[in-house]
Amino acid sequence: MGKVNNALRMLAILRSRRKVTRKELSEELEVGIREITRYKEALEYSGVTITEVKGRYGGYILENKDYLLNLELSNLEELSLIKAKEYLRDQGLHFYNDLSSAIEKIKATKPKANEDINEEIYSKVIKIRANQEEESNKWLTINDGIINSKKIRITYTNSNGEDSERVIHPYKLYTYYGSNYFVGFCEEKQELRQFKLVRIKCIKLLNEKFDKPDFDLKEYLGKTIGIFKDKSYSIKLKIEYPYAQGFKEYCWVDNEEIEDHINEGFIIYKATVEGKTQVITWIMGMGTACEVLEPADLKEDVIAAFKEVLKKYK
Repeated sequence: MGKVNNALRMLAILRSRRKVTRKELSEELEVGIREITRYKEALEYSGVTITEVKGRYGGYILENKDYLLNLELSNLEELSLIKAKEYLRDQGLHFYNDLSSAIEKIKATKPKANEDINEEIYSKVIKIRANQEEESNKWLTINDGIINSKKIRITYTNSNGEDSERVIHPYKLYTYYGSNYFVGFCEEKQELRQFKLVRIKCIKLLNEKFDKPDFDLKEYLGKTIGIFKDKSYSIKLKIEYPYAQGFKEYCWVDNEEIEDHINEGFIIYKATVEGKTQVITWIMGMGTACEVLEPADLKEDVIAAFKEVLKKYK
């Protein structure tokens, strides 16, 4: 961001809180401490009064706060904004800086900050290794293609590390476990495919248009355990406690049924699921707590997968 934008964002932060240290400002604006001092001087030159409190519990306090429109945010509304921002920060949202700036501007419309809602939230996640600026640019290019029904050309690295150039009709963007994906029709494969943004090496929006069909992403992914759709199973699993307690706290697919036999120490899980690769991995991840009852071919696939694992430890 430029100096003017950073100074205005600093003003919004000061407007939304009672007191902020220079260190906190430098971390949020991603600049040095000296730059914070320069922004303070520039704001004061423009008629903004900022008091600096010295000492261990010191910081900057904005004095003249009443020049902005008050949207009358409730404490719960303000809290929800703060928690959403911190949660998405931990999730590695590629538009996090823009979201953070927008939230500070919204909070700045409230004349008094509530000091009782500043407890931080922490989300334990595995973050994708990606350049967030590059990820944002890819996302915007694909979104442009979706909105305007324009084809895109990408150089894509598959799961085997092989690169290929493809022309895609982009349909929908989505996020799964912190990674960004899009679904589109691949002209090379002549079928719907899913592409992970971090694996796109080059991307270009083409002038060539395509006819976009009605596409429901929720319906498309509704039966998948993960994102793959290579095979469908009507499954019946027996899952034992205590693992079953955590398992039944999640909704895995749209059409699932759970029979709870807690007195016998297990649950019966029924669902139609898609994606052979991830279904098998999902079941194996439950270890000895899970037994495949149906179908027989899935049971054989899981047994074969465990045998392959055992071979590696002989």
